[in-house]
Amino acid sequence: MGSFVFLHKTQKNIFKDMIQITKGIANTVVLTLKEKTTLTNPKYLFVFKNDQSNVDSKFIAADISTYPDRYNKFVITEKTSSPNPLTGEVTLSLDGFYTYTIYEQTSSTNLNPANATKVVETGKVQVFATATADHTYSPDSNITYIYNG
Repeated sequence: MGSFVFLHKTQKNIFKDMIQITKGIANTVVLTLKEKTTLTNPKYLFVFKNDQSNVDSKFIAADISTYPDRYNKFVITEKTSSPNPLTGEVTLSLDGFYTYTIYEQTSSTNLNPANATKVVETGKVQVFATATADHTYSPDSNITYIYNG
């Protein structure tokens, strides 16, 4: 039987804009950060904090949007070994939920939130295990089935 989550009527859209990350691949994420950004050419520092372990994962991802005044587009690559946090790569060791905070800054190398200009967005991230191939069964046409009845 499946599980159900019951939300109070004021909470029904609480996770509507959640970032979803699949482990082991490059994930395209679209956000709207411009409305709270004050810098002319901002660099965005992402901090993902795991809800269970409280461990932070920090990285900078380049905005690759062709229309950054309307939306901001990022590629976030989850890697299990040797990520480069200055190019949008991050290791997220646990599946599940994270809280994210995105800071604007002028630096393309600063990974310390205390040195960033200000917070432009917070929200939730859900991290999924690596997608696996579906296993299907194809019966062999040369098999004879005998049923005792």
